[in-house]
Amino acid sequence: MTEALADEFVDRCEQIALDLRNELELGDQGRLDPRGLAGHWAIDVHSIERFRKTLPEEVRQLTEEDAKSFAAATVFCGTRCLILVNPSQTDPGEALSIAHELAHLELEHEPTWPLFDEAGQRRCWRPNEEAEAEYLAGALLVPRSGIEPVLSRLGRDPTKGAAHFGVGLGLLRRRVLAVWRKTPLWWPPIAPADDGSEKEPPFVLRHLSERSDDGGGSEPAPAGSSAG
Repeated sequence: MTEALADEFVDRCEQIALDLRNELELGDQGRLDPRGLAGHWAIDVHSIERFRKTLPEEVRQLTEEDAKSFAAATVFCGTRCLILVNPSQTDPGEALSIAHELAHLELEHEPTWPLFDEAGQRRCWRPNEEAEAEYLAGALLVPRSGIEPVLSRLGRDPTKGAAHFGVGLGLLRRRVLAVWRKTPLWWPPIAPADDGSEKEPPFVLRHLSERSDDGGGSEPAPAGSSAG
């Protein structure tokens, strides 16, 4: 996805990531907690488990039956917004999902309904914005300028590098490619599947957002993407 992004945009994302990390006093080598960044922006992050009592079947569908179909979504309720996450993800997967949602907000992508209707048709999809948010999310979690010093310090061990940044091996590999432009010889020949892949939620998520108890008066709408 990122091959289509202009170099100017890529460089902008890397600078945004460094600026935000400096605000949190992390530099380019520290581990970023996306929940901490959300809190820094006064954005609440909630698990969809909060709807278990009122929407048991919908939550069971998303967390048990079809857990890979939904990662996270930003929901606007009036002037407030919050991020809903699927608790069935791994920690690295959740980190990427939240960072992806925060990236949409930082890039000021217009809120949309990236959901499926009753007939299973996608209601709105903006692949360019998804690619942009995906790249910025990766830059936030694994800054380009921090990859070489961190991996050098860790003996170029990808597993240790991923653990250091709190991400999956798939994301770390994509970030390594952002620096080396090709897979380096020391990288394992077969990289494990990324545990933070971005997915679109099923239509059932609309029931969650429509029945959110966070108030606001206007119809809630996810921002940009549900993916994280």
